Amino acid sequence: MIKEFNSQNDYNRFIYSITKNNSIGFGGEGECFLGKDNLAYKVINSDSLLNYDVDSIITKDKYNLSHFAFPIDLYTDSNHEKLYGYSSEYFRNDKFKEVEEEDIDFYLECLISSYYKMLDEVKILSKDKIFLFDIINNIIYCNYEIVAIDTLCYFKKKESTYKANKDMLLNAIENEFYFYFDLDKTFQDEKSIEQIARNVKKYVKKIKY
Repeated sequence: MIKEFNSQNDYNRFIYSITKNNSIGFGGEGECFLGKDNLAYKVINSDSLLNYDVDSIITKDKYNLSHFAFPIDLYTDSNHEKLYGYSSEYFRNDKFKEVEEEDIDFYLECLISSYYKMLDEVKILSKDKIFLFDIINNIIYCNYEIVAIDTLCYFKKKESTYKANKDMLLNAIENEFYFYFDLDKTFQDEKSIEQIARNVKKYVKKIKY
């Protein structure tokens, strides 16, 4: 749903009333706050270099999927020319940053299962030729489910997107472990989630012992 504001200041006042400036993250696009309703509220930088086509942004009412945190509400000016921000589901305790030897088998079993469930949803989006722009930098693993966040820049292409989207999802998971284990090359260019899981288990046990 699109909700309109008269100005950036009006939107900022709205955000403060909802979040009391409870910041939960900051990035190149802007800052994210946690609302009293337990939703995440993103405030887009007024000087952001990205120009959003508000009417083409994919929202949760269009694709209500479990593994993609699409915006719930978009906040714009009255002409829908400027995007002030948006709301989305909030996720905490990213387990990509909590790899431990004690529960590694359960951790990886859930990771593999979640990957295939998410891949089914990738097929749904790819059927409509939606390209998962920048997913490689925007996945988390919460409650043992993989979720794509910050989806504003997804867009439709003329050609098929499934292979590219599938490859990017696998690369995104590789990327998380690549950085978690301090840029070790073990997690580069694997062809399956099962191979990634074997490498994670091997590396965790190597660190442990």
